[in-house]
Amino acid sequence: MKLFTVFVAILLAVYLLVVSGVLNSTKVRETFRLPLPEVPERSLLLPDLVVTKPKELYIRNVGEKKTIRFSTTFINFGKGPLEIIGHTDKKSNMTYAAQYIGEESGPGLYQDVGSFVFHPEHDHWHLESYVYYQLLAFKDGQLLAETEKKSFCIFDEIKQTSDLENVPTSRFYSSNCDRQIQGMSVGWSDTYLARFEGQELDVTGIPDGRYIFRSIINPERSIMEDNYDNNTADTVIAITGNRLEVEE
Repeated sequence: MKLFTVFVAILLAVYLLVVSGVLNSTKVRETFRLPLPEVPERSLLLPDLVVTKPKELYIRNVGEKKTIRFSTTFINFGKGPLEIIGHTDKKSNMTYAAQYIGEESGPGLYQDVGSFVFHPEHDHWHLESYVYYQLLAFKDGQLLAETEKKSFCIFDEIKQTSDLENVPTSRFYSSNCDRQIQGMSVGWSDTYLARFEGQELDVTGIPDGRYIFRSIINPERSIMEDNYDNNTADTVIAITGNRLEVEE
């Protein structure tokens, strides 16, 4: 009887040790079960490219070809600059372009936006597929004529405002238009005049009438922006023979 009591006591002690170990293990696991960290939204300093109505719009005839010549101005009203970095692959001789986007507290990020292409008529490098132009019927918006998606050299030309944050007092991105870096600072603008090569839309055979001339910046939305709703500017025009009038 005494041996049986001792045996039961030993079994009870073992049981208590096992239970205690399990509970302690559970407590340890609960102690180190840390909550998942909250990942804040990244405060990216995005550009906001706004295209304005052209200040120059006129008809030009060369032989039997009739074109609309036009200027293009866009402004960066965003929180950060538009900055494009080029990287040349020596094997393929291609210069790829990436947008660098800064952030308020962090390293920023890069995004592929296409490539830089050499523009022989301008003798410098352009970012491909940057702007696009259309002629639409005034009544129903039918597309009547369009350009290809055109390349562009990007730099700080004129400071338009100082009322935004992060506006530099002087030009930061130069007009060198090389394939290393191009960009536009906050509050600055860039303009292509109507006389520049490529600033034309073929309207040969288009009859006289009222039309909508449409300018579109960043047509493929390959460039990250804070707002895409202001990337289009429509201008109502009237064509009579070789005369073009802009309607307010």
